[in-house]
Amino acid sequence: MSQHIIIVGAGIIGLSTAYAIITRAPHLRLTLVESGDQAGHGASWANGSMIHPSQATPWREAGVCDDRVSKASYILAARSAQILQERFKNFGLKSRHVCQGTFKIYPDRAALDADMKKLLPLMELGLRAQFLSAQQTLTRVNGLSGPLAGAVHFPDDFSGPARLYCRALIKRLLAAGVNLKTRCDVERIDGENIITASGEQLTADTIIVCAGAASAKLVPQLGVTPVFGYSRTYDVTAARLPDHPVMDDSAHLSVTPLGHHLRVSGGADLSPMEGRHDQLEAQLFERFSALKKPLQTAARRDWHAARPMRANGAFMGKLSGGVYANTGHGHMGWTLCAGAAEHMADLIVG
Repeated sequence: MSQHIIIVGAGIIGLSTAYAIITRAPHLRLTLVESGDQAGHGASWANGSMIHPSQATPWREAGVCDDRVSKASYILAARSAQILQERFKNFGLKSRHVCQGTFKIYPDRAALDADMKKLLPLMELGLRAQFLSAQQTLTRVNGLSGPLAGAVHFPDDFSGPARLYCRALIKRLLAAGVNLKTRCDVERIDGENIITASGEQLTADTIIVCAGAASAKLVPQLGVTPVFGYSRTYDVTAARLPDHPVMDDSAHLSVTPLGHHLRVSGGADLSPMEGRHDQLEAQLFERFSALKKPLQTAARRDWHAARPMRANGAFMGKLSGGVYANTGHGHMGWTLCAGAAEHMADLIVG
């Protein structure tokens, strides 16, 4: 009988890990277990859609970190971004942004100077970043308003539809014979056994925990902290949207044009916050005042989910015996998913 691998969690990290493994070793028995009703509906379902190696520096809410964490994350992110671009072509997925690249804006000089210190080590590794004055920013980013000290443009960042990417992975995994078990909530891992909330026991030669924020319960030794993110997506037909995604770290805010939609996303809350979507909207209108009138009456969809954060960055490796983990990617989950998955495939199947 062939080796049996169970991956706990069928979000974007779990699906990507399964795809990397089964592509290299199609003879393996591979099972994905997911607590939700559907695969791919986790913390990447309605995220900001940005694939941004530029943002490899962990959020301060994750804890204290140093340049080594940021550099390691950037190297992995750059590799992952290349893989994702190739996959988009192979899967027939297209960006819905008008232009490639992202802008990060700063309301004051102190915020800009503080962020530049974090960016310099990444620029030494190849990150391309262009500083823009306030006037240059207002010229390049249409519709932007409010106090502004300047911006940094990251031309190599790009976007992609995480939701459609997950669907493409699911289709290919099922065609490859991967077993997908939904509504299967894992309570704990005991050696080579997985114990579900219903009392069912699943046994495998190798277990890979890709459970996102639920990893905090399943592998507490990794120090994963759930941090909540939010998004509000507007249907827009009568307003000119920004050509590029725009980020504002001071407000944990991202504004992303998606064809005939606009998504405002953000977060970093350690517990769910009532009224967070309305707060995001208020911050959006403060920075893009021209959008207030058309968006106030636009149809909208709200979403929130917990992301897995770690002070020392993502963990991708072996824990003990046949148990591995691929978790702790935080706000970089969409950016890192393909590279992290390939790293796990290197470890497990070579």
